[in-house]
Amino acid sequence: VGHWRASDGNPRAASPAPSGQTSDSRDAPVARREVARLRAVVTLLQGEVEIDGRQAVLDDEITEGAVLATGATGRISVQFGEATGWLVEPSSRLTVQTLDDERVFLLIAGAVSVDVTRRTLAQQLIVRAGARRVEVRGTLFRVAERGGHVDVTVGRGRVAVVDDVGAVDVPAGMRLLLPKGS
Repeated sequence: VGHWRASDGNPRAASPAPSGQTSDSRDAPVARREVARLRAVVTLLQGEVEIDGRQAVLDDEITEGAVLATGATGRISVQFGEATGWLVEPSSRLTVQTLDDERVFLLIAGAVSVDVTRRTLAQQLIVRAGARRVEVRGTLFRVAERGGHVDVTVGRGRVAVVDDVGAVDVPAGMRLLLPKGS
C-alpha cells in the first residue's frame, strides 16, 4: 500500500489496484454497447488556441480524437450537456479520447478545470494527467500536470486519483499535490 500526502498534511493510504489490473489495462479501450456521442461545443476563446492544428473559432464542435492546444495566453472552454464542461488553461494540450453518454476520457498535459453535473454510477468522467487518472461523478475540480507533477484541487464534490499503485479520494475543499515519481 502506498501513501500520498494531501495538502492538509495528512497521509492518505492508497488502496491497491484490483488483481491483474494495471493503469494501462484500465485505460485500454473495451468492447461496449453502442453509445450516444455527446455534442460538445466551444463556448469561450481567449488568446492563441488551436484545435487539431488549426485556429479555433467559437461554436466549433469538439469530437473524439480532437486535440486542443493553448498558447501562453490561450484559454478554451467547451460545454457538453447541461451545466457540464471544461476550461483548458494557458500553455496546455488536451486530447479528447472518448466523448459519449457513458464515458468522457480526457488526456491533459498542462491544466484543465472541469465542472460536471451529477453522473450516474454507469457514467464515467476521467482526466488522465501523466500516470494518474482523476475519476469523478459530479463535481468541480482542477487538474494540472507539469513535468510529471500532478496537482488536483476539488471545489465541489469528490474525485478519486488513481494510478497503478492504488487510489486516494480527494473531497471538496482539498488539494492533492503529487510530485513526479511518488
